[in-house]
Amino acid sequence: MNILKRYSENLISTYVLLLLVVLRIVLLFVSQTDDADAVSRYLLALDWMKDPHWIRSAVWGPFHFYLLGEIYGTLGTDVLYGKIATLVASLLCMIPLYFFTRNFFSKPGTLFVCICWLSCPVIMRYSFMNMAELWQALFILTAMALLVQKATKYWAWTCLAGLSATIACGFRYEAWLITFLISLPLLLEKNWKAFFLFGIVAGLFPIYWLYSSYLSTGDAWYSLHASVEWNINKSGVNDLIKWDTYWARSLFFPVSVFIGGGIICGILVYKSIFLLFKNNVPNTLKFWSFPFLILLIVFIYKAYNGTLLCQHRFTISLFLLSLPFAASLIDYKTKAYHILPFLVLLSIPLSFINIFFPVSVIVVKSRTPKIFKEVFLSWPLHAEAVPYIHDNVSKEISNAIDQFGSKHHPLILDFYSWSGTYYVAEQQQAHSEEIFISSGATHVNDQKELYVFISKNPSGLLLLKAKSKLHHYLF
Repeated sequence: MNILKRYSENLISTYVLLLLVVLRIVLLFVSQTDDADAVSRYLLALDWMKDPHWIRSAVWGPFHFYLLGEIYGTLGTDVLYGKIATLVASLLCMIPLYFFTRNFFSKPGTLFVCICWLSCPVIMRYSFMNMAELWQALFILTAMALLVQKATKYWAWTCLAGLSATIACGFRYEAWLITFLISLPLLLEKNWKAFFLFGIVAGLFPIYWLYSSYLSTGDAWYSLHASVEWNINKSGVNDLIKWDTYWARSLFFPVSVFIGGGIICGILVYKSIFLLFKNNVPNTLKFWSFPFLILLIVFIYKAYNGTLLCQHRFTISLFLLSLPFAASLIDYKTKAYHILPFLVLLSIPLSFINIFFPVSVIVVKSRTPKIFKEVFLSWPLHAEAVPYIHDNVSKEISNAIDQFGSKHHPLILDFYSWSGTYYVAEQQQAHSEEIFISSGATHVNDQKELYVFISKNPSGLLLLKAKSKLHHYLF
């Protein structure tokens, strides 16, 4: 009877997984890009497609542009192709996630973790855009799955794990730190050979990139310094802020696990981590929780000092390191564990709660301490499971450009919001040299760049916001 019951549970979980996969595919075609970075990556990928070259130094890792450039060069410049590739990457993540989790937990628990992965709102939303987070997740999870393989030729699995990790490092710089963190269990288990072998192979891209950046710019850490320069000096995130804002930043990522996880996934993560240390579990399992805990502390510190923006997309890295432990809630038969696979599905609609029930507005108007008010103000910002443009103005502007037949013509686009402005830019499907977007950063003066663009493109379309920085430059 127990075998039949478990078979039935596994079959139901498999059907739920298939339903979630179909749901993601359907939602892809109704989603819209509302993240400026996703549009910037798309435009830069089109530039690389037009002039393929070996990137020797850049603010962002080069592998994502190689990948997108090849996709658009092969299939066409429709932004949808890159989004489909990202969606495929998010679904492929379940393969290494399954094998890593299965190494420690039962099959029902492992299938539950895969359901959590597909139900997590912040993971879902960024599978619909041209972002690199889920490509990083795919290769980091692959490295984790390979590292826990118990095989006689451990050196082969370790080398493959290092290769996967170094590829992840070429997509996003968080992977550099995460790669070190996932090697800690090897160190704590005193598996010295595997630790050093993994480190040597995984360090191939970071070492190359530091050397290449030094030769190109004179600064080995140019990429990281440029990111800090943008946040602190150009965007002015630390301008005239008070102590309560600093504390609100410190709370952002611990709270983002709830918000980005549609509340339920966040509860499951924290509860499962708590159970690891409460119950008598193997030390190896506890060691694998350290990467999540350390990364969370690093994120809190960097959010506090302004070098890491308070955006939910970074929480994906926290989820890929913590969701596997949610399997313990099934294996240890915690309260209501039978309905957990269905309960976690509510994470998706709960991510839209601020639209139908304005939690952030209610909290802000209440007597809640200001520290918590600032955290809840972030609720509606890039946390919904399906990205979409909230304002109709951006859609009307894009439609107007199409009606006037100005698409694919040179365009000067005045900045009015991060999501709206870049949504209009994405719809043009133009190379970056054919479109000028006025910077939304507080301390950026791009007047010279504007005049250079006009000299190269004397005719085209100008979309101008009254009394803006761009308006001041031109008139």
